[in-house]
Amino acid sequence: MVVMKSSDSAKNLVSPEIRQKYHYWRFRMLYASMAGYSMFYLVRKNLSMAMPGMESELGITKADLGLFLTLNTLLYGLSKFVNGMWADRANPRIFMSIGLLLSASMSVFFGLSSTVLAFGIFWLLNGWFQGMGCPPCIKTLSTWYPSTERGFRFSIWNTSHLYRLIFDNAHKQCARGSEFFIPGAYHFSSPRPFRFSARSFCSTACVIRPIL
Repeated sequence: MVVMKSSDSAKNLVSPEIRQKYHYWRFRMLYASMAGYSMFYLVRKNLSMAMPGMESELGITKADLGLFLTLNTLLYGLSKFVNGMWADRANPRIFMSIGLLLSASMSVFFGLSSTVLAFGIFWLLNGWFQGMGCPPCIKTLSTWYPSTERGFRFSIWNTSHLYRLIFDNAHKQCARGSEFFIPGAYHFSSPRPFRFSARSFCSTACVIRPIL
């Protein structure tokens, strides 16, 4: 009974203006993380579109392409584990931005390559940098949403990968290499590809989140 009264008293201490700002920033963190993570998919799934052309034009075998995809997936999983620990100690905005720019760089270098060895190296590195996208999103959403809301919010966030379908349809008829150059150039065209603009309000949220 005492705990309930303390909680009610705490809620009364929060002004309507702060409460409104808090809910605004919660929603902004959700769609910002969705936008940022969807950009990772633009330089993750583009190899599947280029595989037919790589076989016919460069003579790369299905075995080589299968090896690229397998090692990329394994390294991607390991990267999410390692980068998850690093992301806990890093600024999510900076951490995710660096990962996205490095992944975009690997996509551009992959498109410029013509040998099996170069393809393998750049795609493996891309797999590692791809693992820098998910951990900061998980950290951010877990901070802004309590455990009673995370299931629904994460189900919304998990639709981020659907936006790449627009890109896939737009590049089906493009020349080989464009599926790597265009998304990579797009990420570099913005000086801040992913931005958490929470400013100092983040510190305020840590105090008022449990009572809102």
